[in-house]
Amino acid sequence: MGTKFRKIIIFLILLATITLPIFTSAETTEEMRAQIAAKQAEIQQLEKQIAEYNAELKNKKNQESSLTKQIANMQLQIKKLEADIKLTQTKISATSLKIDELSSGIAAKNAEIEKQKQNLSETIRTINEYDEVSPLQMVLVSATFSSFLNLMQSAESLQAGIQTKLDQIQQLKTDLENSKAEAQDQKDQLEQLRGQLSGQNIVLNNQKGEKNDLLSQTKNQEKKYQQILTDLQKQQQQIQKDI
Repeated sequence: MGTKFRKIIIFLILLATITLPIFTSAETTEEMRAQIAAKQAEIQQLEKQIAEYNAELKNKKNQESSLTKQIANMQLQIKKLEADIKLTQTKISATSLKIDELSSGIAAKNAEIEKQKQNLSETIRTINEYDEVSPLQMVLVSATFSSFLNLMQSAESLQAGIQTKLDQIQQLKTDLENSKAEAQDQKDQLEQLRGQLSGQNIVLNNQKGEKNDLLSQTKNQEKKYQQILTDLQKQQQQIQKDI
């Protein structure tokens, strides 16, 4: 009886010894399978995220193409603004030269008016001198009758010349006033052009700023997505190594 009981005990111990590693091995395998499944699930999640970011990058590429067109259009607008500014600057230079020309003409007309006034004064004084001489005195001072006639004709010419000089002076004054009015118009136009130039420069600077901001945002956004995608791909590779 004791021998039989010992045999049963030994059998149970051997059975436990044989089956225990199997249970332990089965438990370890299940844990590993669970870990692998978790890793596979993580890989699938990462692959899903990578696919989403790839799609986003593709979308960004399409947007970039549209942005490239937008930037090209902005660049064209900038070139047009620069041409407009150049035109305005040229108009300012031309207007300034016109004002200088008019100012010079005004000065010349003033000088001519003064000269004509002097001539008119001389003519009037000469006529007054003739008026103080009687015809008899003219005859006496004239060597010949022909000389007398010449003196009479000179007096008549001087009197006729007075009206001519008066007309010339009046025309010069009219021209002078017209030149002054034109000069003022040119000065007003110059001020408008300078204001226009200032506004064009502001628009140009704003346009350049918008273009630079757009370029910067596009580059930064693409760089950001590329970095995220790279990090995810590295995580995926590391997980595959761990498996």
